[in-house]
Amino acid sequence: MSAVNSPQPALIITGMHRSGTSLVTSLLQSAGLDVGREMLPADHGNPKGYFENQVFLQFHRQVLTAAGLSDVGWTLEDPIARLESGSGNNSPQLSTEQLMAQAQQLIQENASMVRPWGWKDPRTTLFLDFWQQQLPEARFLLLYRAPWE
Repeated sequence: MSAVNSPQPALIITGMHRSGTSLVTSLLQSAGLDVGREMLPADHGNPKGYFENQVFLQFHRQVLTAAGLSDVGWTLEDPIARLESGSGNNSPQLSTEQLMAQAQQLIQENASMVRPWGWKDPRTTLFLDFWQQQLPEARFLLLYRAPWE
């Protein structure tokens, strides 16, 4: 397959909540990064917007919930490993194959052929290995802000 027919590499932006990911993503979007069409709307917590693609956000929330974890993403546990071990909650069990199929569908529906693309979601920090397997050519932008700031 030629490079012209291949999707552009993804840029995955992540960092913990309140670490500046929304600001950085807004700047990258204004510079041409395609971060999606269905964006999480602005609210009182972030009046200029979150710049989070809702389909990736919902995917991460679904996996966290199925693993019996908070969908906010405050955990030290690996949600994929927790699902694989069967230690999730009583919701229908998701298999690794189902997760990979859903992830590939998200990639196909969101990847751009003509310009750089990606997404931002703080929960992605819990899925770095998973997304690296799904998108080996992806680049990650990890933002850090000292918690006391």
